Amino acid sequence: MVVIVTIIGFSRCYLAAGGDSNDRFFRNWLALSFGVWFWTTLLVWSVYWLVVWAYSPAMEFLFRLEHYELARTVAAVGSGFYPLWTVLAAILWETIYFTWLRVRLTEAR
Repeated sequence: MVVIVTIIGFSRCYLAAGGDSNDRFFRNWLALSFGVWFWTTLLVWSVYWLVVWAYSPAMEFLFRLEHYELARTVAAVGSGFYPLWTVLAAILWETIYFTWLRVRLTEAR
């Protein structure tokens, strides 16, 4: 899925920047991609790690409130799917990155 998002995202960026008629595509890509990469990474992965780090205290809180069924359900969904959440965060990151970069490349054209 990550490869598919990369291929589609890059091709849409290329077309939005003017395609073959834009001889400055590579320079624009290099100039704009770092800022977009930095802010997208900061946003998506900060939220991801905030959720991951808040997960254990939230489970302890639910157990202290004696919401055992809810705590078991949330624990099963949260801890059993860490690899899935990571892949979904990576796909979200790429989607935001290519969408934002496509808009910036269109403006730079």
